[in-house]
Amino acid sequence: QFWIMAPLLGLTAFAYSPLSNTMVAEAGGNAAASASGLSAATGSVGTVIVPLVVGAVFQATGSYEAAFSILAVGPLVGGLCMIAVRDISVEQGPAKV
Repeated sequence: QFWIMAPLLGLTAFAYSPLSNTMVAEAGGNAAASASGLSAATGSVGTVIVPLVVGAVFQATGSYEAAFSILAVGPLVGGLCMIAVRDISVEQGPAKV
């Protein structure tokens, strides 16, 4: 199973990266570099915290299921936060050149 899941997880985990980087740069406008840096920094916080949390949950419960279920909380909260996001360009209509 590992040899099947590892490539799939790799593809899905990093498939969003080019889109995310482009969206951050566009949203940043004149401050695109600062926006990209802030985005990378906040993403790196998760890279540091997740192993600590998963390890602590596994140590406390002895269950990988509980540990990995905790991982689902982040995307769930992120998805709920995205409900309130609106695309300004759609609301304003097409850009005037």
